[in-house]
Amino acid sequence: AIGKSGDTITLNYTGATTGTNEYISVIIADNEGAKYYGRITQPTSESGTVDVKIPANLAEGSYTLSVFSEQYNGGENDDTKLTDYASAFKTVALTVDNTGPTLTAGAVSRTSHTEATVKFTSSEAGTCYYAVVESGAAAPTIDTSGAGTACAAAEQTISLTSLTAGAKDIYIVVKDAAGNVSSALKIEIPAYVAPVYSISADTTTLNFGSVQTGYTTPAAQTITVTNTGNQQITLTQPTASHYTIGALSKADLAAGETATFTVQPKSGLAAGTYNERITVKGASGGNSTNEISIWANFTVQSHKPFNFTDVPQIPGNWKYESIKYVYDRGIMGGVGGSSQFQPDHPLTRAMFATVLYRMAGEPETGYSSRFSDVKAGQWYSSAILWASSKGIVQGYSDGSYGINHNITREQIAKMLYLYGESRGYDVSGAS
Repeated sequence: AIGKSGDTITLNYTGATTGTNEYISVIIADNEGAKYYGRITQPTSESGTVDVKIPANLAEGSYTLSVFSEQYNGGENDDTKLTDYASAFKTVALTVDNTGPTLTAGAVSRTSHTEATVKFTSSEAGTCYYAVVESGAAAPTIDTSGAGTACAAAEQTISLTSLTAGAKDIYIVVKDAAGNVSSALKIEIPAYVAPVYSISADTTTLNFGSVQTGYTTPAAQTITVTNTGNQQITLTQPTASHYTIGALSKADLAAGETATFTVQPKSGLAAGTYNERITVKGASGGNSTNEISIWANFTVQSHKPFNFTDVPQIPGNWKYESIKYVYDRGIMGGVGGSSQFQPDHPLTRAMFATVLYRMAGEPETGYSSRFSDVKAGQWYSSAILWASSKGIVQGYSDGSYGINHNITREQIAKMLYLYGESRGYDVSGAS
Protein backbone atom coordinates (compact mmCIF):
# COMPACT_ATOMS: atom_id res chain seq x y z
CA ALA A 1 0.00 0.00 0.00
CA ILE A 2 1.23 3.50 -0.81
CA GLY A 3 -0.35 6.91 -0.31
CA LYS A 4 0.07 10.31 1.25
CA SER A 5 -1.25 11.59 4.56
CA GLY A 6 -5.04 11.88 4.46
CA ASP A 7 -5.45 9.43 1.56
CA THR A 8 -7.80 6.47 1.71
CA ILE A 9 -6.46 3.01 0.88
CA THR A 10 -8.83 0.21 -0.14
CA LEU A 11 -7.90 -3.28 1.03
CA ASN A 12 -9.37 -6.61 -0.09
CA TYR A 13 -10.01 -9.19 2.61
CA THR A 14 -11.27 -12.76 3.08
CA GLY A 15 -11.93 -14.86 6.17
CA ALA A 16 -13.41 -12.09 8.32
CA THR A 17 -15.67 -12.99 11.25
CA THR A 18 -19.13 -11.48 11.10
CA GLY A 19 -21.55 -10.85 13.92
CA THR A 20 -22.94 -8.26 16.29
CA ASN A 21 -19.65 -7.40 17.99
CA GLU A 22 -17.29 -8.31 15.16
CA TYR A 23 -15.07 -5.70 13.52
CA ILE A 24 -12.18 -5.35 11.10
CA SER A 25 -9.50 -3.39 12.96
CA VAL A 26 -6.16 -1.83 12.01
CA ILE A 27 -2.92 -0.93 13.79
CA ILE A 28 -0.36 1.37 12.11
CA ALA A 29 3.14 0.97 13.53
CA ASP A 30 6.73 1.91 12.81
CA ASN A 31 9.91 0.41 14.26
CA GLU A 32 9.20 2.13 17.58
CA GLY A 33 5.74 0.60 17.97
CA ALA A 34 2.09 1.32 17.32
CA LYS A 35 1.12 4.81 16.21
CA TYR A 36 -2.59 4.40 15.50
CA TYR A 37 -5.28 1.84 16.30
CA GLY A 38 -8.88 1.76 15.24
CA ARG A 39 -11.91 -0.39 14.48
CA ILE A 40 -12.62 0.28 10.83
CA THR A 41 -15.87 -1.44 9.96
CA GLN A 42 -18.25 -4.25 10.91
CA PRO A 43 -18.17 -6.74 8.04
CA THR A 44 -21.44 -8.18 6.78
CA SER A 45 -19.74 -10.96 4.84
CA GLU A 46 -16.62 -13.06 5.09
CA SER A 47 -15.02 -11.40 2.03
CA GLY A 48 -15.07 -7.84 0.73
CA THR A 49 -13.22 -4.54 0.77
CA VAL A 50 -12.45 -2.07 3.51
CA ASP A 51 -11.29 1.55 3.25
CA VAL A 52 -8.46 2.64 5.55
CA LYS A 53 -7.74 6.35 5.84
CA ILE A 54 -4.09 7.31 6.44
CA PRO A 55 -4.05 9.75 9.35
CA ALA A 56 -3.59 13.32 8.13
CA ASN A 57 -0.66 13.97 10.46
CA LEU A 58 1.22 10.72 9.78
CA ALA A 59 4.78 11.59 8.82
CA GLU A 60 6.33 10.46 5.57
CA GLY A 61 8.06 7.09 5.87
CA SER A 62 7.62 3.29 5.96
CA TYR A 63 5.12 1.58 8.27
CA THR A 64 3.41 -1.76 8.86
CA LEU A 65 -0.35 -1.88 8.52
CA SER A 66 -1.67 -4.80 10.64
CA VAL A 67 -5.24 -5.86 9.77
CA PHE A 68 -7.26 -8.30 11.87
CA SER A 69 -10.72 -9.42 12.96
CA GLU A 70 -11.61 -8.14 16.43
CA GLN A 71 -14.48 -9.09 18.71
CA TYR A 72 -15.25 -6.00 20.75
CA ASN A 73 -17.52 -6.64 23.74
CA GLY A 74 -17.80 -3.10 25.10
CA GLY A 75 -16.04 -3.63 28.42
CA GLU A 76 -15.70 0.09 29.05
CA ASN A 77 -19.50 0.27 29.33
CA ASP A 78 -20.25 -3.03 31.04
CA ASP A 79 -17.86 -4.49 33.60
CA THR A 80 -19.33 -7.94 33.00
CA LYS A 81 -18.01 -7.90 29.46
CA LEU A 82 -14.33 -7.20 29.81
CA THR A 83 -12.90 -9.75 27.38
CA ASP A 84 -12.22 -8.91 23.69
CA TYR A 85 -10.81 -11.30 21.08
CA ALA A 86 -8.61 -10.77 17.99
CA SER A 87 -7.50 -12.89 15.04
CA ALA A 88 -3.93 -13.25 13.90
CA PHE A 89 -2.61 -10.14 12.14
CA LYS A 90 -2.23 -9.86 8.39
CA THR A 91 0.53 -7.32 7.78
CA VAL A 92 0.70 -4.95 4.80
CA ALA A 93 3.73 -2.75 4.08
CA LEU A 94 2.58 0.87 4.04
CA THR A 95 4.56 3.71 2.47
CA VAL A 96 3.50 7.25 3.26
CA ASP A 97 4.79 9.58 0.57
CA ASN A 98 3.96 13.26 0.87
CA THR A 99 6.58 14.64 -1.54
CA GLY A 100 6.30 14.96 -5.31
CA PRO A 101 9.10 13.90 -7.68
CA THR A 102 11.94 16.24 -8.58
CA LEU A 103 12.47 16.79 -12.32
CA THR A 104 15.74 17.71 -14.03
CA ALA A 105 16.03 18.99 -17.60
CA GLY A 106 18.11 17.15 -20.18
CA ALA A 107 19.09 17.66 -23.82
CA VAL A 108 16.77 19.14 -26.44
CA SER A 109 17.04 18.40 -30.16
CA ARG A 110 14.94 20.14 -32.82
CA THR A 111 15.22 18.11 -36.01
CA SER A 112 12.61 19.91 -38.14
CA HIS A 113 9.83 22.46 -37.88
CA THR A 114 7.48 19.72 -36.66
CA GLU A 115 9.76 17.31 -34.77
CA ALA A 116 11.85 17.54 -31.61
CA THR A 117 13.00 15.35 -28.74
CA VAL A 118 13.16 16.50 -25.12
CA LYS A 119 14.95 14.60 -22.36
CA PHE A 120 14.38 14.89 -18.61
CA THR A 121 14.95 12.83 -15.46
CA SER A 122 12.50 12.17 -12.62
CA SER A 123 13.63 11.28 -9.11
CA GLU A 124 10.66 8.91 -8.79
CA ALA A 125 8.74 6.58 -11.03
CA GLY A 126 5.22 7.63 -11.87
CA THR A 127 3.12 9.01 -14.69
CA CYS A 128 4.25 11.83 -16.97
CA TYR A 129 2.08 14.65 -18.35
CA TYR A 130 3.14 17.62 -20.47
CA ALA A 131 1.89 20.58 -22.49
CA VAL A 132 3.59 22.61 -25.25
CA VAL A 133 3.03 26.35 -25.64
CA GLU A 134 4.55 29.16 -27.70
CA SER A 135 7.85 30.49 -26.42
CA GLY A 136 7.27 32.99 -23.63
CA ALA A 137 3.58 32.15 -23.18
CA ALA A 138 2.07 31.73 -19.71
CA ALA A 139 2.53 28.39 -18.01
CA PRO A 140 -0.41 26.08 -18.84
CA THR A 141 -2.57 24.11 -16.41
CA ILE A 142 -1.70 20.44 -16.87
CA ASP A 143 -4.48 17.88 -16.24
CA THR A 144 -3.06 14.88 -14.38
CA SER A 145 -6.35 12.96 -14.14
CA GLY A 146 -5.85 11.10 -17.40
CA ALA A 147 -3.78 8.07 -18.33
CA GLY A 148 -0.54 9.94 -19.05
CA THR A 149 2.68 8.12 -19.92
CA ALA A 150 4.58 5.74 -17.66
CA CYS A 151 7.78 7.30 -16.33
CA ALA A 152 10.70 5.50 -14.68
CA ALA A 153 13.13 7.01 -12.20
CA ALA A 154 15.68 7.52 -14.97
CA GLU A 155 16.22 9.74 -17.99
CA GLN A 156 13.10 9.88 -20.14
CA THR A 157 12.59 11.03 -23.73
CA ILE A 158 9.53 12.85 -25.03
CA SER A 159 9.22 12.73 -28.82
CA LEU A 160 7.22 15.57 -30.35
CA THR A 161 6.00 15.17 -33.93
CA SER A 162 3.38 17.86 -34.54
CA LEU A 163 5.05 21.14 -33.60
CA THR A 164 4.54 24.32 -35.58
CA ALA A 165 7.34 26.61 -36.74
CA GLY A 166 9.04 28.81 -34.16
CA ALA A 167 10.44 28.39 -30.65
CA LYS A 168 8.31 26.58 -28.05
CA ASP A 169 8.21 25.90 -24.31
CA ILE A 170 7.29 22.49 -22.91
CA TYR A 171 6.00 22.10 -19.34
CA ILE A 172 6.36 18.64 -17.77
CA VAL A 173 4.96 17.19 -14.53
CA VAL A 174 5.20 13.68 -13.04
CA LYS A 175 2.67 12.18 -10.63
CA ASP A 176 4.10 9.47 -8.38
CA ALA A 177 2.34 6.34 -7.11
CA ALA A 178 1.11 8.20 -4.02
CA GLY A 179 -0.52 10.86 -6.20
CA ASN A 180 2.00 13.59 -5.46
CA VAL A 181 2.57 15.84 -8.48
CA SER A 182 5.93 17.44 -9.15
CA SER A 183 6.46 21.10 -9.79
CA ALA A 184 6.22 21.86 -13.49
CA LEU A 185 9.54 21.66 -15.32
CA LYS A 186 9.89 24.19 -18.14
CA ILE A 187 12.22 23.34 -21.02
CA GLU A 188 12.78 25.66 -23.96
CA ILE A 189 12.63 24.17 -27.46
CA PRO A 190 14.51 26.36 -29.95
CA ALA A 191 13.16 27.24 -33.37
CA TYR A 192 14.28 24.92 -36.12
CA VAL A 193 17.22 26.28 -38.08
CA ALA A 194 17.69 24.56 -41.41
CA PRO A 195 21.25 23.23 -41.78
CA VAL A 196 23.55 25.24 -44.01
CA TYR A 197 26.11 23.35 -46.07
CA SER A 198 28.69 25.69 -47.57
CA ILE A 199 32.45 25.95 -48.02
CA SER A 200 34.86 28.66 -49.07
CA ALA A 201 38.49 28.77 -50.15
CA ASP A 202 41.14 31.40 -49.46
CA THR A 203 41.66 31.87 -53.21
CA THR A 204 39.90 30.95 -56.43
CA THR A 205 42.85 31.41 -58.80
CA LEU A 206 46.32 29.90 -58.80
CA ASN A 207 48.93 31.32 -61.18
CA PHE A 208 52.03 29.19 -61.69
CA GLY A 209 53.46 31.36 -64.46
CA SER A 210 55.40 30.00 -67.43
CA VAL A 211 58.24 27.53 -67.89
CA GLN A 212 59.95 26.02 -70.86
CA THR A 213 59.55 22.35 -71.72
CA GLY A 214 61.96 20.06 -69.95
CA TYR A 215 62.50 22.23 -66.88
CA THR A 216 61.48 21.93 -63.25
CA THR A 217 57.87 22.88 -62.48
CA PRO A 218 57.08 25.60 -59.92
CA ALA A 219 56.66 24.84 -56.22
CA ALA A 220 53.29 23.63 -54.95
CA GLN A 221 50.79 26.16 -53.65
CA THR A 222 48.57 25.55 -50.61
CA ILE A 223 44.81 26.05 -50.59
CA THR A 224 42.82 26.49 -47.36
CA VAL A 225 39.16 25.42 -47.35
CA THR A 226 36.74 26.53 -44.59
CA ASN A 227 33.38 25.07 -43.58
CA THR A 228 31.24 28.22 -43.49
CA GLY A 229 27.98 26.36 -42.73
CA ASN A 230 26.46 25.36 -39.41
CA GLN A 231 26.71 21.58 -39.84
CA GLN A 232 29.64 19.18 -40.04
CA ILE A 233 30.61 18.33 -43.61
CA THR A 234 32.82 15.75 -45.27
CA LEU A 235 35.10 16.92 -48.08
CA THR A 236 35.77 14.87 -51.17
CA GLN A 237 39.39 14.71 -52.31
CA PRO A 238 39.70 17.04 -55.35
CA THR A 239 41.35 15.76 -58.52
CA ALA A 240 42.81 17.29 -61.68
CA SER A 241 44.20 16.04 -64.97
CA HIS A 242 47.31 18.20 -65.29
CA TYR A 243 47.96 19.03 -61.63
CA THR A 244 49.08 16.94 -58.68
CA ILE A 245 46.66 17.45 -55.78
CA GLY A 246 47.97 16.78 -52.27
CA ALA A 247 45.86 14.87 -49.75
CA LEU A 248 43.41 16.85 -47.66
CA SER A 249 44.80 17.63 -44.22
CA LYS A 250 41.36 16.84 -42.79
CA ALA A 251 38.24 15.44 -44.44
CA ASP A 252 35.58 15.94 -41.74
CA LEU A 253 35.10 19.60 -40.85
CA ALA A 254 32.90 20.93 -38.07
CA ALA A 255 31.39 24.38 -38.52
CA GLY A 256 34.21 26.92 -38.86
CA GLU A 257 36.99 24.34 -39.21
CA THR A 258 39.53 24.39 -42.03
CA ALA A 259 41.44 21.92 -44.18
CA THR A 260 44.33 22.38 -46.59
CA PHE A 261 45.68 20.70 -49.70
CA THR A 262 48.40 21.52 -52.21
CA VAL A 263 48.29 22.02 -55.97
CA GLN A 264 51.29 21.65 -58.28
CA PRO A 265 51.56 21.32 -62.07
CA LYS A 266 52.56 17.85 -63.16
CA SER A 267 56.05 17.46 -64.56
CA GLY A 268 56.71 16.57 -68.18
CA LEU A 269 53.74 18.47 -69.63
CA ALA A 270 53.89 19.32 -73.30
CA ALA A 271 53.91 22.91 -74.48
CA GLY A 272 50.55 24.58 -73.99
CA THR A 273 48.34 26.45 -71.54
CA TYR A 274 46.83 24.44 -68.71
CA ASN A 275 43.89 26.40 -67.35
CA GLU A 276 42.05 23.76 -65.30
CA ARG A 277 39.16 23.91 -62.89
CA ILE A 278 39.74 22.14 -59.57
CA THR A 279 36.47 21.47 -57.75
CA VAL A 280 36.19 21.09 -53.99
CA LYS A 281 32.99 19.42 -52.76
CA GLY A 282 31.55 18.57 -49.37
CA ALA A 283 28.50 16.72 -48.10
CA SER A 284 26.53 16.33 -44.88
CA GLY A 285 23.71 13.85 -44.44
CA GLY A 286 23.68 13.18 -48.17
CA ASN A 287 23.21 16.87 -49.06
CA SER A 288 25.82 18.41 -51.35
CA THR A 289 27.47 21.63 -50.31
CA ASN A 290 28.03 24.61 -52.52
CA GLU A 291 30.96 23.66 -54.72
CA ILE A 292 34.09 25.80 -54.78
CA SER A 293 35.95 26.12 -58.08
CA ILE A 294 39.65 26.95 -58.06
CA TRP A 295 41.24 27.75 -61.41
CA ALA A 296 44.88 26.74 -61.85
CA ASN A 297 46.83 28.47 -64.64
CA PHE A 298 50.11 27.16 -65.96
CA THR A 299 51.90 27.65 -69.27
CA VAL A 300 54.60 25.48 -70.80
CA GLN A 301 56.50 27.11 -73.64
CA SER A 302 58.46 25.31 -76.30
CA HIS A 303 62.09 25.21 -75.32
CA LYS A 304 64.17 27.90 -76.94
CA PRO A 305 67.85 27.11 -77.27
CA PHE A 306 70.16 29.23 -75.16
CA ASN A 307 72.12 30.84 -78.00
CA PHE A 308 73.08 34.30 -76.84
CA THR A 309 76.27 35.24 -78.70
CA ASP A 310 77.48 37.50 -75.88
CA VAL A 311 77.22 34.89 -73.10
CA PRO A 312 79.91 32.19 -73.19
CA GLN A 313 78.28 28.80 -72.53
CA ILE A 314 80.75 27.56 -69.96
CA PRO A 315 79.16 25.15 -67.44
CA GLY A 316 79.95 26.30 -63.91
CA ASN A 317 80.59 29.89 -64.94
CA TRP A 318 78.58 32.18 -62.65
CA LYS A 319 77.44 34.45 -65.47
CA TYR A 320 76.33 31.59 -67.73
CA GLU A 321 74.53 29.61 -64.99
CA SER A 322 72.68 32.67 -63.63
CA ILE A 323 71.59 33.99 -67.01
CA LYS A 324 70.52 30.55 -68.18
CA TYR A 325 68.47 30.10 -64.98
CA VAL A 326 66.41 33.29 -65.47
CA TYR A 327 66.13 32.70 -69.23
CA ASP A 328 64.88 29.12 -68.87
CA ARG A 329 62.16 30.29 -66.45
CA GLY A 330 61.00 33.15 -68.63
CA ILE A 331 62.08 35.80 -66.13
CA MET A 332 64.48 37.55 -68.49
CA GLY A 333 65.06 37.31 -72.22
CA GLY A 334 67.19 38.89 -74.89
CA VAL A 335 67.26 42.58 -75.69
CA GLY A 336 64.97 43.81 -78.42
CA GLY A 337 64.42 40.34 -79.87
CA SER A 338 68.09 40.02 -80.81
CA SER A 339 70.43 37.11 -80.13
CA GLN A 340 72.16 39.12 -77.47
CA PHE A 341 71.51 39.18 -73.75
CA GLN A 342 73.75 42.21 -73.21
CA PRO A 343 74.89 41.18 -69.71
CA ASP A 344 76.77 44.45 -69.18
CA HIS A 345 73.95 46.69 -70.38
CA PRO A 346 72.28 48.91 -67.72
CA LEU A 347 68.89 47.75 -66.44
CA THR A 348 66.02 50.24 -66.74
CA ARG A 349 63.15 50.75 -64.31
CA ALA A 350 60.74 49.30 -66.88
CA MET A 351 62.92 46.19 -67.29
CA PHE A 352 63.13 45.50 -63.58
CA ALA A 353 59.36 45.93 -63.06
CA THR A 354 58.91 43.36 -65.85
CA VAL A 355 61.31 40.94 -64.11
CA LEU A 356 59.26 41.11 -60.90
CA TYR A 357 56.01 40.78 -62.85
CA ARG A 358 57.23 37.58 -64.53
CA MET A 359 58.44 36.19 -61.19
CA ALA A 360 54.89 36.69 -59.86
CA GLY A 361 53.43 34.66 -62.74
CA GLU A 362 52.26 37.61 -64.85
CA PRO A 363 48.90 38.07 -63.12
CA GLU A 364 46.14 39.63 -65.18
CA THR A 365 46.18 43.42 -64.87
CA GLY A 366 43.83 45.91 -66.47
CA TYR A 367 45.18 49.18 -67.85
CA SER A 368 44.73 52.39 -65.88
CA SER A 369 46.34 55.76 -66.53
CA ARG A 370 48.69 56.06 -63.58
CA PHE A 371 51.90 57.40 -65.12
CA SER A 372 52.27 59.91 -67.92
CA ASP A 373 54.92 57.83 -69.74
CA VAL A 374 53.22 54.39 -69.39
CA LYS A 375 50.91 53.93 -72.34
CA ALA A 376 48.58 51.02 -72.94
CA GLY A 377 49.76 48.01 -74.91
CA GLN A 378 53.50 48.38 -74.37
CA TRP A 379 55.71 45.48 -73.34
CA TYR A 380 56.17 47.00 -69.91
CA SER A 381 52.62 48.40 -69.34
CA SER A 382 51.05 45.50 -67.42
CA ALA A 383 54.22 44.95 -65.36
CA ILE A 384 54.49 48.55 -64.16
CA LEU A 385 50.77 48.87 -63.44
CA TRP A 386 50.75 45.58 -61.53
CA ALA A 387 53.82 46.55 -59.49
CA SER A 388 52.28 49.94 -58.75
CA SER A 389 48.98 48.35 -57.60
CA LYS A 390 50.96 46.17 -55.17
CA GLY A 391 52.88 49.16 -53.79
CA ILE A 392 56.18 47.78 -55.14
CA VAL A 393 57.01 50.76 -57.38
CA GLN A 394 56.27 54.46 -57.33
CA GLY A 395 56.63 57.19 -59.89
CA TYR A 396 58.31 60.56 -59.80
CA SER A 397 56.83 63.82 -58.55
CA ASP A 398 56.14 64.95 -62.13
CA GLY A 399 53.70 62.04 -62.61
CA SER A 400 56.02 59.87 -64.74
CA TYR A 401 57.42 56.45 -63.98
CA GLY A 402 60.75 56.83 -65.72
CA ILE A 403 60.52 53.81 -67.98
CA ASN A 404 63.94 54.37 -69.58
CA HIS A 405 65.76 55.56 -66.47
CA ASN A 406 68.52 53.26 -65.36
CA ILE A 407 67.62 51.64 -62.06
CA THR A 408 69.93 52.12 -59.09
CA ARG A 409 71.09 49.50 -56.65
CA GLU A 410 69.10 51.09 -53.82
CA GLN A 411 65.95 51.10 -55.98
CA ILE A 412 66.48 47.40 -56.74
CA ALA A 413 66.88 46.65 -53.02
CA LYS A 414 63.73 48.61 -52.15
CA MET A 415 61.65 47.00 -54.92
CA LEU A 416 62.81 43.50 -53.97
CA TYR A 417 61.90 44.18 -50.35
CA LEU A 418 58.41 45.41 -51.29
CA TYR A 419 57.98 42.52 -53.73
CA GLY A 420 58.75 39.99 -50.98
CA GLU A 421 56.40 41.78 -48.60
CA SER A 422 53.57 41.66 -51.17
CA ARG A 423 54.13 37.92 -51.67
CA GLY A 424 53.98 37.18 -47.93
CA TYR A 425 57.67 36.40 -47.52
CA ASP A 426 59.48 36.98 -44.22
CA VAL A 427 61.14 40.38 -44.76
CA SER A 428 61.97 40.99 -41.10
CA GLY A 429 65.67 40.58 -41.76
CA ALA A 430 66.00 37.94 -39.02
CA SER A 431 68.72 35.38 -39.68
